[in-house]
Amino acid sequence: MFSKTLEFDYQIYTADLLADKAIIPSPPHWPREYDSQAHRTLHSRFPTAPPRESNNVIMQYLSRDKVNVRDIISTVSQDRIPRDWKVTVGVAKEREMKKRKARFFGKLVLEMRLFQVATENNIKHVFKFIPHQTMTKTEDDLFKHLLKISEMSSTEDRSAVFMSMDFSSWCTRFRYEGVTPLFEELDRLLGVNNVMAYTQKFPLESSSYFKTGSAYLVRGTMACRAAVPDDSMGQRPGWKG
Repeated sequence: MFSKTLEFDYQIYTADLLADKAIIPSPPHWPREYDSQAHRTLHSRFPTAPPRESNNVIMQYLSRDKVNVRDIISTVSQDRIPRDWKVTVGVAKEREMKKRKARFFGKLVLEMRLFQVATENNIKHVFKFIPHQTMTKTEDDLFKHLLKISEMSSTEDRSAVFMSMDFSSWCTRFRYEGVTPLFEELDRLLGVNNVMAYTQKFPLESSSYFKTGSAYLVRGTMACRAAVPDDSMGQRPGWKG
């Protein structure tokens, strides 16, 4: 069992934010996302909502008077997360051009996006002390690493070859029971409580939405490719697989 050894890094690097540009407005702002004239036609009034929020993470980050990552981490640690933060919108990846089989990526509100960036950044700090991991290596660095250990493992009478394998949907196979003990150790190592461990709880507590082309409201249990059949949706390791 670890004790506090490292300091949790609350710094947010804008380059990490730019890796995924899109976020979602918090739910109170959602009426601004839809046609106000259509709302008036259907409900005889215009929608009421706070001013529109940008869907661009950097623009919203810069527009805020104050963005305190330490406060966000503290809110998560103390289990005081507002309901408006517990939302994930699944959006089909546009570059795949697959209408029915496209993979989805999850868009979060700004606060949970910052939480994600902060936790991944701190795991990255821990990974540098694990010499054989390859999660933080670039493709070029990984190739050089595999070539080096292949040469070191070869002898005059035999040759050793090491290769990299990319498992299909590997990052979606993680479950709360399997990874939470490891995350709890990372929390202790960084001197925080219920921060890394919350990465697996978040999908279980969140509402998940998917965009659909249907114009009709579905009643009762949904049985389609966009419906989540159990509570396993969104579970993944605390780092990007």
